[in-house]
Amino acid sequence: MREFAAVALFMSSPGVAAMVQNLVAGFVVVALIIMGVLAYAQKHEGCLHGRSLQTFKPCGSVSVDM
Repeated sequence: MREFAAVALFMSSPGVAAMVQNLVAGFVVVALIIMGVLAYAQKHEGCLHGRSLQTFKPCGSVSVDM
């Protein structure tokens, strides 16, 4: 029961609550960016910046032949 009182006291501080809210918002933004990059790579058959996400070999319109 004492642990819950400590958590309630910790989260009752407006500065701490704002910090936690900003931290969670940052994690959400990072997760959305990662999901966007993976969706782009999936749409382009697993190629991201000319490299395969599975084998890291050149793929797509990038060729090793010059």
